[in-house]
Amino acid sequence: MQPLISFIIPYYNIQETLLKGCLDSIMALNLQSHEREIVIIDDGSELPAKELLKDYINSCHIFRQENKGLSEARNSGLKLAIGEYVQFVDADDRLIDYIYNKCIDSLIHNKPDILKFHYSHNPEPDDKPLTETIYESGAQFVSQNNLEAGACAYIFKRNILKSLRFSPGIFHEDEEFTPLLFLRAGKTVITDAQPYFYYQREDSIVSSYSESIVKKRLDDFYNVILRLKDLKQTINENLHLIDSENDRNLFIDDIKVDETSLKALTRKIDQASMDYIINVIRLNKILQKSNKENKTNKSLSQTLDKHLAKMKADGLFPLNKANYTRNYSIFRSLVNNSLLRKFLLIKDF
Repeated sequence: MQPLISFIIPYYNIQETLLKGCLDSIMALNLQSHEREIVIIDDGSELPAKELLKDYINSCHIFRQENKGLSEARNSGLKLAIGEYVQFVDADDRLIDYIYNKCIDSLIHNKPDILKFHYSHNPEPDDKPLTETIYESGAQFVSQNNLEAGACAYIFKRNILKSLRFSPGIFHEDEEFTPLLFLRAGKTVITDAQPYFYYQREDSIVSSYSESIVKKRLDDFYNVILRLKDLKQTINENLHLIDSENDRNLFIDDIKVDETSLKALTRKIDQASMDYIINVIRLNKILQKSNKENKTNKSLSQTLDKHLAKMKADGLFPLNKANYTRNYSIFRSLVNNSLLRKFLLIKDF
């Protein structure tokens, strides 16, 4: 019998109690053993997961590979999973059963391609009735809303993936994977539930970043935006082909060529461009204040101007004059104005 949900857990040198807590939270859900599949990808940990999880060996599948990073670990999990739906769970996080169970009920009742929820930093958030908004497609949702990119914040049908996988070896892999997944989705359910407890580890604090790590983070994020921009251009160039009756279902990379997909990509690129600029300011501030490796004499203003010049050359700046949200509108007005831009440099992002 096919499991309803495959839970894919990449594991790399995570504290034993956190990993076991993650598994316990999944096993506490209102799912029979045949309705769930737990796939643990041991990404070359110093202490193999099989050594830690001897008491769980009959409840999950553990696969070990050489260390390749989060993207490759998730891709390995996708290759092995057989469930109708997929849920990514980081090994140090856990699911909050009394809330996640409501999402399972919605999944069974609505049968969407994607069900979206929110992260929680509270291990016991308020238990309240589930509020749902149903969209005809993932593209429709993205065209009308900001998309939270975190890959653990939704459950999705495995068969909508087709050839889509995480790009290996990059930071911000979710910023690319998530919008491309939503653009492949039909019926999409958006909930206000917070069933996913995100555990913030001290060793992940960005103040420990080096110049090289900050540069790679920014470069990877920027390249993701450029790839989304290239896809948008390709869809735009092919829009005229859907005028005829025979071409109403034209697809590019499994994404439907239509105005909704184009609008969704435009909004996501604009949103990501704003987030990129915020990251340029935030991460370089951290380097200037606390990282001894930072030997540059360039001011934060000069650094920002350099990145904005690159964005302008690639058609990403000035930011699009759209009123997506109040925050976007305010940020756009400030960053697009060279005189007002200085206020962003003193803001605490």
